[in-house]
Amino acid sequence: MNNIAWLLKIMKERFGEDAYQVLVKARGEMICSQWSKIAEEAGDNSIETLIKHLFEPLREEGFEYSIEETDSGFDPYSQAGAEHNRPCLFFATVI
Repeated sequence: MNNIAWLLKIMKERFGEDAYQVLVKARGEMICSQWSKIAEEAGDNSIETLIKHLFEPLREEGFEYSIEETDSGFDPYSQAGAEHNRPCLFFATVI
């Protein structure tokens, strides 16, 4: 579980569903803003460009992942996630 997912879980347990929804909405707005900036700087708002800008720099740090295109979109898998046939948690907190 990443730090944001952990924090959201703790906040929900401590302060309830309403507080959790406020945090999830704020997190989603922040991520949308960041992703919009990436698209603007790249001059391309495709999912492929977003993936390239978000994930490719991680390879330089030894992170391994794969992206599977499905009928419903793209599913990112971390090396550990793929071994267990689970999507990685990158988008789990982007609601």
